[in-house]
Amino acid sequence: MILRLQATSRSRCSPRHITRKTSLDRSGIEHVRLPQVRRLTTDFSLDNRRPYFLFDEDLSVAELRQRLSNGNSAERLRLIAKMLREAHEDDVWEFLTLKEFLDIYPEVSSLLGRRREYWQQLYNSSRRSELGTTS
Repeated sequence: MILRLQATSRSRCSPRHITRKTSLDRSGIEHVRLPQVRRLTTDFSLDNRRPYFLFDEDLSVAELRQRLSNGNSAERLRLIAKMLREAHEDDVWEFLTLKEFLDIYPEVSSLLGRRREYWQQLYNSSRRSELGTTS
């Protein structure tokens, strides 16, 4: 992807944390080449692609699975909360089991934003089923 920016003494158009390659053409237009990122996917069998719900970070399906299985607890909680917030409900189960969800939910519930009510209902109904009650 190449962006075209008007050259100035100090560019305010790109975040400081992105390494960029630039060049000026004859008309004074600065050409910026952004780093390559993985393509988004809804097919979680493609290990080298980025899950659609991680649209803002370059992490592959395989790397996500690895971090969820044996990552440090803060990173794992962050990724699970993000997945519960951003992924479609059916897609969550590609990465978590119901037991894992029930065990981790109390720790991530405060990080779920607008999706908290949905996951709270699932958590409550699953716990009731686990205890054998129906009310």
